[in-house]
Amino acid sequence: MNEHFYIRQATIQNAAKIAQVKIQIWRETFTKVLTPAYLASLDEEEETEKWVTYLSPTTALSSTYIGLRSDRIVGYAVIGPSREE
Repeated sequence: MNEHFYIRQATIQNAAKIAQVKIQIWRETFTKVLTPAYLASLDEEEETEKWVTYLSPTTALSSTYIGLRSDRIVGYAVIGPSREE
């Protein structure tokens, strides 16, 4: 099977899928850094709301890109100033 991978800028319509990917990544990657209870507490609805805000044209301070394989989001990248600055 020939799967195509490509990158494009994310839109608000991608917020829920980005939230799902982020939670999956955190649960697989940070098992030795974060407690199991914290990882289990990650909430898809709350995370989606954050991404809607991040991706909103009126509040976006950065650019978010998604990586897609056969039209399925498999990763993301955020480019912009640190939120702590």
